[in-house]
Amino acid sequence: MIAQLAGEWQVASKTGRIPYPYELSMAVDFIRWSQLNRAKEGMFAVCLRNGDLIGCVGASLDGDSAELGYWLGIAYWGQGFATEAAQALVPYVLSLPNTRQMTSSHLLSNPASGKVLSKLGFIESGREMVNWRNEGQVELVKYLYRIAWAAQLSAKDSNDSISTS
Repeated sequence: MIAQLAGEWQVASKTGRIPYPYELSMAVDFIRWSQLNRAKEGMFAVCLRNGDLIGCVGASLDGDSAELGYWLGIAYWGQGFATEAAQALVPYVLSLPNTRQMTSSHLLSNPASGKVLSKLGFIESGREMVNWRNEGQVELVKYLYRIAWAAQLSAKDSNDSISTS
């Protein structure tokens, strides 16, 4: 089912990691890799109440930072599933002892993902031009989770007041 859902160009083209075309063997490798890398990559299936898989949500852990990522099959876009799944994951990731911030990003051409991130409390922290899937330069919008942003501002204010004292 992963290969079928993630294998659609409209899905794969909006992610940083899903190759296209996406074959069944790649889905099997992804599941194996996810199991072996649980300490660095928290990946979770997103399922309907009846158990049907509709996508994935996860976080890549790197030092004190975690990067949020998610994808859903096309039939499930625009129904709040990405927001709901990520709302369950974000508090868990932020509760990990060494996680001080969360980041995420989306293509400017995918404003729906930006809406999901905003609903979760992420704020835009910058933009950059990147080469994307042989399509040339595209704009990537970066986000930082609000708590981390507020903590960074607080730390900056503290450092500023110390340096000016």
